[in-house]
Amino acid sequence: PHHENEIAQSEAAGYKFARLWMHNAWVTTAGEKMSKSLGNSLIVSEILKKYRGIEVRWYLGSAHYRSMLEFSFGALDESVTNFKRIENFLERISKSGEIEKAIDSEFKVAMDSDLAVPEVLALISKWLRAGNTALAEDQMDIARDYGSKIRGALDILGCDPFDPAFNNNGGKVEQS
Repeated sequence: PHHENEIAQSEAAGYKFARLWMHNAWVTTAGEKMSKSLGNSLIVSEILKKYRGIEVRWYLGSAHYRSMLEFSFGALDESVTNFKRIENFLERISKSGEIEKAIDSEFKVAMDSDLAVPEVLALISKWLRAGNTALAEDQMDIARDYGSKIRGALDILGCDPFDPAFNNNGGKVEQS
């Protein structure tokens, strides 16, 4: 009944339900499953007062969907710092024109391997380091190639900072 209720709620609110979806493992805090019944839930609207939605989404992708994620604000802060490095890199290279979205073969392999998003995040970090090195050596074409790979991966992950859904309202998605 839980799944049917999810579908009914989404469609009653006027939204089409996802064609494909799956359960993820628990988000835990202090080693316990996070749940309303235990009283250790975090309210998303409260988290979004301090963090942008895109940053929270990036953080939640750091654990494989079948693995538990031990939530902590320290880990979220570290994740935010890492995401801002990616945004800064993309901003710097976007000054020379729009950054295309490219889907790299390494990205495809990771995603085809049971949606290995943490592996993809490691690839993005690798591309970021290489892209920053290229920028430091004034190799803009190489930097843009890495930027395209990063932007392509971020787009698929729903974390593209140039996506209009993440505008100046703190990263909260605008409802149309």
